[in-house]
Amino acid sequence: MAAGGEMAAGGEMAAEVNVPAGDEVPAGHDGAKSSLDAALAPDDPGSRPDAVPAPGDAASSSDDGQSPRFRPGRALLAAGVAAAAACCLVVSVLAGLHARAELSRRPTAADRSAAAVIAVAQRWRRWPAGQIFPARLGYTTALHTRETARRAGIAAGSACAAALDTAAGRQALRDGCRAALRATYADELQGIIYTVGVVAFAGPSGAAAFLRAFASYWHGGQVGARALGGGPSASRRIHDPGDFSVVLTEKSPRYGLRAHPVAGTAAARFSSAARQVMTGRQQGPYVVLTVAGYADGRPAVATGHRRRPIFWPAAQLAAEILAQLTMPPDVTCSLPEWRC
Repeated sequence: MAAGGEMAAGGEMAAEVNVPAGDEVPAGHDGAKSSLDAALAPDDPGSRPDAVPAPGDAASSSDDGQSPRFRPGRALLAAGVAAAAACCLVVSVLAGLHARAELSRRPTAADRSAAAVIAVAQRWRRWPAGQIFPARLGYTTALHTRETARRAGIAAGSACAAALDTAAGRQALRDGCRAALRATYADELQGIIYTVGVVAFAGPSGAAAFLRAFASYWHGGQVGARALGGGPSASRRIHDPGDFSVVLTEKSPRYGLRAHPVAGTAAARFSSAARQVMTGRQQGPYVVLTVAGYADGRPAVATGHRRRPIFWPAAQLAAEILAQLTMPPDVTCSLPEWRC
């Protein structure tokens, strides 16, 4: 048995090749050298035919010499995002500057006027009923003496249909009625009773259209009572100072506003059947109607000859309430309740 050989498992001899340092491998041993070199060489993934270069491998390169990490599409996307962010920042800054300028600028005359119009239109909702209908109202009699009417009571509720006759209520709703408030007054001698109604509309045009149903002339110069349920001779028009102000004084007219009796007062017997006179006046989004009659509740058909001057204060009460309700407010834009 040759020296240097060892018996392998199974009884076969394994050959051992000793290659002196610096000597070449003899011919016929190329296969052994190749196997030895492969066994001793480090594990180089790039040396395998199916190896995939690791991401970020600096040794790998593409045909054009650029790194595989470079993607032109990603660069364009990043540039677009940066530009959009810059635009958003610019818009935000400009909006902030504009808002600051709006808050710091002084209100114009138009701003104050618009705020005043809104405030007047909302008074029927914001003012207490006792402010809309003062406890006392002054008037001048037919004898040119000054007297005072005192409030007997204020009606509950604000529904347009509840405060107005059926036909008038339908007309008011068509014209944009929002609310109808009523209060009853007795004259100084407590012989004449007045129910005053404030009818609030969405705007001046609706209020004017509603009152024209009472005040407009049609065949024979009569009041437009047909639209409110009356006949051609149901009523007659008498001018009062002010636009669209009327007094209806013939028997059995359609008065529009329902009377409001107040139990326990001089107005306890004043029902709708006792109405003798109706007046109407409009300014801005409000129409103020007034009906008047005797405190004893006698119906209009039973009074015979009508003493019109005794009811003249009805229009004065309406005018006084309307003047307070539509008085231009003192607009103070620095206060939080004002928007101007």
